[in-house]
Amino acid sequence: MVMKFQIIFIVVITSILGLIACSDHTDEHAPTKTVYDLEPIQVSTMDVGSQVQDARSTLSGVIQSKNKATVSARMMGYVTSLTADVGDRVRAGQTILTLRNNELPAKRAQVNAGIAEAEAALKNVKINYDRMKILWEQESITRKEWDDISAQYDMMKAKVAGARSKQTEIDEIIALTRVNAPISGVVTAKMINKGDLVNPGIPLMSIEGNQGYEVISYVSDNQIGSIKKDMQLDCYVNALDKTVKAKITEISPSSVNTGGQFAIKAALMLSPQDQKLVFPGMYANVYAPVPTTAQKTSCITVEKSALFNRGQLTGIYVVSNQNTALLRWIRVGKDFGDRVEIVSGLAPGEEYIVSDLSLLQDGIPVSK
Repeated sequence: MVMKFQIIFIVVITSILGLIACSDHTDEHAPTKTVYDLEPIQVSTMDVGSQVQDARSTLSGVIQSKNKATVSARMMGYVTSLTADVGDRVRAGQTILTLRNNELPAKRAQVNAGIAEAEAALKNVKINYDRMKILWEQESITRKEWDDISAQYDMMKAKVAGARSKQTEIDEIIALTRVNAPISGVVTAKMINKGDLVNPGIPLMSIEGNQGYEVISYVSDNQIGSIKKDMQLDCYVNALDKTVKAKITEISPSSVNTGGQFAIKAALMLSPQDQKLVFPGMYANVYAPVPTTAQKTSCITVEKSALFNRGQLTGIYVVSNQNTALLRWIRVGKDFGDRVEIVSGLAPGEEYIVSDLSLLQDGIPVSK
């Protein structure tokens, strides 16, 4: 009986092992799918071509408002109120902060008392003057008496006028306790808080105007001769990720205070939509002409949108003869706005992919 169970157990184990062996054998010879068996991905392509570009250099620049102002006080005092904060829009002439000077109320009271005293004295002198005038017309007083009262009356009128001028002066000083915005724009910086003691000439706020933007950059002495006023240049704005036109509005004639570099300013020609996306302090690249006998150079350029980075490497997908995506590592050169120069890795006439880069990998089938 025991022997019979042993025989049955051996048969069952043998059957199981045979099934496992058959299963492994079947998997081993099953066809394996590769990227070549996948459905082709529909992509858009462009041809690499040898293009002629103007000889130019890239200048780093910073965007700023065409009109800006730094607000400061003209008298000493404590800040009692702030009606504008960073990011607030203000109008020219709008009061943005007020000051308190403890000496001004006392000076104003003193001036008012002087005016009251002078007016009272003038009133008294005028009464005597009117009486003497009647007597003078009746020839009842001497010439000297009339001259004396006339002179006294004129002196008191001058004294009242002087006292009132002091009142105008103290009113103008008190008006300085209200600091107004010199231009219309946006408050970009605030250097004081309520309760602070401010001194004349110390910057309190910065206001950037709303009359457009310009980019300021610096050129070397061998390039300044190629820059002319009213010249239009290409300017790549990082925040917009596109190239716009800029018109030269100002060229500094000296580089003494700028480290041997000449400052230039160019007004950005922005659309109303782009104007809302640009802010002072953003970076831009200005493409300036380079003085050379050969003003045209030939180079290979591709669309920036076709490039991608992996670590410190820059790659692009080209279409192979088998209609597959072929990964190519390249080296880039000069920036031309929405295009970039290819120094090595591509040849004229090759076809590169500009769409669906996130779906691609090396060797995957593509269709155009």
